[in-house]
Amino acid sequence: MPQFYYVFFIFFPTLAALIAVYFHRGKTFYSFSKIDSQTLSGGAQAAKFILDSEHLFDVRIERLDRGTHSRYSLQKKTVMLSPFDYDSRSFTAIGRAQHEAGHALQHMEGSVVLFLKSLLWPWLRPCGTLSLGLLPLSLMRSWRGLYAWGAIFFTGYMFFAFLIFSLEVNASRQVNAKLVELQVLPPQELRLVEKVLEAAALGCLVGLFSPLEKLRIRHATQS
Repeated sequence: MPQFYYVFFIFFPTLAALIAVYFHRGKTFYSFSKIDSQTLSGGAQAAKFILDSEHLFDVRIERLDRGTHSRYSLQKKTVMLSPFDYDSRSFTAIGRAQHEAGHALQHMEGSVVLFLKSLLWPWLRPCGTLSLGLLPLSLMRSWRGLYAWGAIFFTGYMFFAFLIFSLEVNASRQVNAKLVELQVLPPQELRLVEKVLEAAALGCLVGLFSPLEKLRIRHATQS
């Protein structure tokens, strides 16, 4: 029974690891959202600093509506920030805003993986989320036909997620290197931003839980 071995020895262990990453990332963001920078006035200024350091004056910074994720748009050449990331002085907002600005640096360099992410990620993430239901159901005799689709969706998602993970890590490292080079932050603040940048790079790995993340953001904005 191939699906038994795949589900119990690949799917469930991988899912458990991703859940641990999801909660670690959320804990990091929550902890550093309570600590404000004394140097930068908010995420928008922090992102602008990174862009200006590379003379990317044609890249815009836009404030999004409530309940939306920060992201970088290749088509619009725009760093699109959630209200919290745009306005807040917290290190969570600053780190996430600068991480998205790091994608603008990759765009300037002509990163192929960044273009692949823009093209394929909106389709693969929902497929990965769908596999969370298809694979467990395939263990039931009457639902065995779902196994092939679940395995394809989950495997495809994980393969592409690890490819994108290298892109996300590179974006955070570029930003951190730029902050070290320009010495815009005192050492203690630089260490805090570095922690958030590391957590921001984990976003692609936990994209499976995007519906849960949307509910969390909606609840936070309504509170």
